[in-house]
Amino acid sequence: MNHYNAQGSQKLPPFGRILLAYQQESIRLNSHITIYVGKDGQDEAFAEKRAGFLATFLPYGDDFRSYKWPVSEQKLIVQDTGAMKAVDLTKFCFYLINSGARVVFLYSDEHPNELILPPGGTYNG
Repeated sequence: MNHYNAQGSQKLPPFGRILLAYQQESIRLNSHITIYVGKDGQDEAFAEKRAGFLATFLPYGDDFRSYKWPVSEQKLIVQDTGAMKAVDLTKFCFYLINSGARVVFLYSDEHPNELILPPGGTYNG
């Protein structure tokens, strides 16, 4: 699957336009953004959206590096819904940190409630 637009730049993830709008307006949310990964990620993200929460997902089987993740200064939760390798989950979380996220909480069977911070970063809520 091609994740690049006609100009050759990365596409946004599903529901990514709202994330990009927050980033462009330099809006730092008080709450978190949930990013679902794994085989049921799409269903979970749609359920979150219907409930009024801010969520997106990595389409199952896609490479996270093929997307632009506009998450600067945001608190993120990465929720594994199954079938993503633990090493890939960790790489994805650090990719999000390198994309500017303030903090990433990783929830999966292998990583129950793991906190990932940028180098030298601290977290106080």
